[in-house]
Amino acid sequence: MDAGETGCINIGLSNPDQVLLIMDERAGRAVAKEKGLRIIGTAAIIGLAKKQGLIPSARAVFEVLHSSDFRISAAVINQVLMSVNEL
Repeated sequence: MDAGETGCINIGLSNPDQVLLIMDERAGRAVAKEKGLRIIGTAAIIGLAKKQGLIPSARAVFEVLHSSDFRISAAVINQVLMSVNEL
């Protein structure tokens, strides 16, 4: 876990009932969960944005992310795309 994840977790612990951490890194997610913090990943946010009509296509957003250094597993992407009827 790097300093960014550690810092976010520490901030979250200051008011855990009002915090939702956006975290994708496995080690950071595990520690946050262990400490009782609520977490969500980027893929889930993309799915929610599509369901709420904030973006026209989850697939298009994943394609943009895929062209960068950002990595999300194909299984997670497929799960989100299925949940928003884009698979």
